[in-house]
Parts: sequence; structure tokens; C-alpha cells
Amino acid sequence: MNEAQPLRRSFIAGREALFLWVVSLLVFMFGIWHQPFINFETRFAVFAQEMLLNGLTLFPTTYGKPYPDYPVTSTVLIWLFSLPFGQVTKFSAVLPTALASATVVALTYKLFAEYSREWGILAVGFEFLTVTFLADARSISLDQIVSAICLSAFYLTHLSYRKGLALPMKRLVFLLLSGFLIRGPIGVVLPAGVVLSHLLATSKWGDVFKFAAWSAVTLVACATAQLGLAWIIYGQEFVNDIIKMQAVSRFADSAPLPKYYYFSSSLWNYALSYPIAISVALMALYFKFIKRSTIGNKEHSPIIMILLCWIAILFVGLSIPETKKVRYLLPAVPALAGLASYAFINNDLSLMKWVRRCSSLVLIILPFLAAVLVYTQKGRFESFGLNHNVAMGVFLSLFLANISMAIFQYRNEPVLSAAFMFINILAALYLKIAIVEPIDLRLHDTSKFVGRIESLIEKNPGNLLFYKENPDGLPIKYLVNAKADIIPEFIVDLESIKNSRTAVWLLAKETNLDDIKKALINTSSVIYRERFGDLPYLAVFVPAAPHDPVPSVRALP
Repeated sequence: MNEAQPLRRSFIAGREALFLWVVSLLVFMFGIWHQPFINFETRFAVFAQEMLLNGLTLFPTTYGKPYPDYPVTSTVLIWLFSLPFGQVTKFSAVLPTALASATVVALTYKLFAEYSREWGILAVGFEFLTVTFLADARSISLDQIVSAICLSAFYLTHLSYRKGLALPMKRLVFLLLSGFLIRGPIGVVLPAGVVLSHLLATSKWGDVFKFAAWSAVTLVACATAQLGLAWIIYGQEFVNDIIKMQAVSRFADSAPLPKYYYFSSSLWNYALSYPIAISVALMALYFKFIKRSTIGNKEHSPIIMILLCWIAILFVGLSIPETKKVRYLLPAVPALAGLASYAFINNDLSLMKWVRRCSSLVLIILPFLAAVLVYTQKGRFESFGLNHNVAMGVFLSLFLANISMAIFQYRNEPVLSAAFMFINILAALYLKIAIVEPIDLRLHDTSKFVGRIESLIEKNPGNLLFYKENPDGLPIKYLVNAKADIIPEFIVDLESIKNSRTAVWLLAKETNLDDIKKALINTSSVIYRERFGDLPYLAVFVPAAPHDPVPSVRALP
């Protein structure tokens, strides 16, 4: 009977994890069909658009040229999902990320439900309440796919540890290979680091050296194959670009962030999981090294220390390179969520009860804080076309629901914690989907600007030129919304267009207007002024220079 109990628990957890996977996928894909591409996701949409137009390639392309910073795998996935629609839509582009994010949710539940069902539910709840996780789950995010790979590798490693089995080396190497195909070298380094942190925490020294060797071999083999293909197809210059963008540039940022950036910025970027997880982590370290005891029972204590090692190796390892991005830390979210939710699982320590009570208070008042935010931003709500009264009603209703649960279930802490978590997930989803996303789309949507420029070009044909723009920046946002297949030109010298024999549409930031005037270009022909991205932009039509008359030749008598 005792042997059958873990098997039954694992079977039930698997079915519940599948249910969570389906529900999460629906949540992450809800309402995005007609959304435009904005911000960072425009780059990946352009990759897929060019592949849909030109066919499969071994590297993603922009402006018809290979792009060195990412492997082609994620582009192929978006391309495959876009084929049935005949075009790249937000739905088809986000679907690979949403599938990976749903996998993270399901595996997180299954990992912690093996210890207790309540722990699995609360860990998933904290993932939904983690700001960056929820935002990236509804966008194009390669780092979210890497997060799913890291969690899968950890789950396999932990399963072998719990059951006393050999490390599943072949499956782990396959996951490392998948990580490289999605994200390049960092796609190998992060899951390898997560697995090694587990092996180090459990003192599996033989497996540490064996897996480290396999990871190094996988990284070298994948990098060699990638660079070899790049050299054969595009030559040495493209190989140098890959090395620079995927490796060297990460350690040579011109304006590097401080080493402590992840530790401080995560207080809001990865709230609520990170601040509560830090409290539990400090308590665990206090009991282990000061009290010389464990923070939990014999079953929970090992996984707590393993989660600490997981978090530590990612935070410390990612702090070494000078290039730091908030999204790079997404593989740490399952560990942060698991550690934060443990504050609601441990009933043995008086100190943990204080963490739980403070955290519960935060969960109770979160909808109220959202209502206060909405109330103070009434003017902005109206300017963005949002219904201020409906938002206030939703958040205040959820706040009253929290108060009601606190009154009627105050003695039943497990039920109370789960209820608070569910109510706050509803608040977070409403805030994200009904408020934050519409505002972001209004602020960063460039389709109106592009549509207007295209209509002007249709009336007065001319080549499209960008002045003093990085091809990898704002012009990408133009391409993603352009109906026609165009390849714009990029100039830094206006003299080159003054005597152009073809008409030109010059797009430039309004701050460059003085440069245009100094070049003696007639600025009275400014046709359109509008915000493009976050900046005031203008379009100047420069007609073709008149052809020199052909001199007449008198016939000889």
C-alpha cells in the first residue's frame, strides 16, 4: 500500500499537469489574434515573413541578408505555424512561446506536486503572478522556450535523484542540443548550469564531471557545425559576425549594467516570486549555517537547497557578462516560484509563519492596490479609450472576494492560500490583458505610420530611405507592417540624394530636421509628421533631380 501511494500521486499529478497545460495555453493565446507586432517581437516576425516569402534558409534573414544573432530554429517554428494562414500573424508567431510557457506551468506543477498537491498549485500560482513570466508568455520569447528546456532538464535530473536511477544522459544531451538550436550558446550554458547545480547540491561528483564533459562537447560540436555552415554559405565575414554577436559582444557592452543588476531589478521585474523567495532563501541559509539544522522536514529540505543552488548559479552566472537583459532570467522562474510558495507549505517554523502572514497580506491587498492605480490614472485611461469604471469595479470586487475569504476561511490556511492565489491570478490576468496590453499596443503600434507612408508612396512613387537609423532598430518595425516586400536604403550623408535621378521618400527623426535643411533639401515638401515607435518622425519627399538636357549636334555640311 505504501509503495502504491507515490505511484498513484504521480499519476494524478500527471493528469492535473496536462489539464493545467491546456488551460495555460488558452490563457496565453487569448485575445492576441488581431494584435500588431510591437517592440522586440518585430524582429522575429520579420524573420518569419522573409522565410514565408523566400523559402527555408539555414539562417534567419532581414533585408534578404542573413542575421547572425539567432539560430534559425525558432523562425522555422513560426514559419510552420504560419503556413496554414498564408501569413505571419501574432497568433502563429506567439504559439511556439505559448506552448513552451504552458509546458513550464505543467512541469512546475508536476515537480512540486510530487511532494504535495498544495505546493504544486501555489508554485504555479506564483508563476502567473511573476510579472516578466506572464508578459513573455504572451509574446515572442526565445528565452521562455529556453526556460522550458531548463526545467525539463532539471525535472529529469531530479526524477533520477528521487528514484535512485542513473542520470538520463542521452535525454539531457538532447535537451542541450535543443537549447542551442533555439538560442545558440546560451541555450546550452543555462540548462547545463541548472543540471550541474542539482548535481553539486546532491554531491553527485561523478555525474558532475561526466555531464560537464558532455555539455562542453555538445557546445563545441554545435558551435563548430554552425560556424562551418556559415562559412560555407556566407563566408568568413558572416562567421565573424556570429562570433561577435553570440559571444564576444556579451562581454564587451559599451554601457554595461552593474554586476548586482539582476539581484536588485528582480524585486519588481520578477515580483511577486523573487522578493518572497529571497525571504525563504535567507531563512534556509540561516538554519543551515547558523542553527545547523534544516528549514523543513527530511523530504523537503533537499529540494529547498537544490532550488537555492538553481537560483544562485543563474543569478551569479548571468551577472558575469556585461550584457544583461531582464528576460535572460526567465529560466529561474520555476525555482523562484517553488521557493516562494514554500512559505505557505512549511508550518513548523515560527519565522516562516511571519513570512507567510506578510505574504498573505500582500496577496489580500493586491487587487486594492490595482484599483488605486486605476483611480489615480483616470485621465490616462480615458485618453487610451479604456473604461475606468469597469476596471475599478473588477479590482474592487476581487478585493472584496479576498476579504471575504480571509474572514470565512481564516482557520483553514491551505484553502485560504489557494483562494488568495486564484483571485490574484484573475486580477493579474485582467490587468495584463485588459489594461497593460492595450496601452502598450497604443503606444508602440507602428502600423498606422507605415500604412500612411505606403499610401503616400503609392501616390508619389519613390525609393524608401532611412536617415541615420540602425537597420536593426526602427526600420524593422517598419518592415513588419509593410504590405509589400521592400528593401529600404540607409544613408548617413544627405548629399547622396540631392542629385538622385529617382524620386526618394526620406524618413528621419524630427530631431534631424536641421540636417535636412542644411543639405538644402526643400523641407516644405514634408508630407507627414507622426510618432514612429516612441519618437516624432517625419517623411520628406525629394523629387528626382532634372536630367541635364542633351546638347544638340549640328550635322556637318
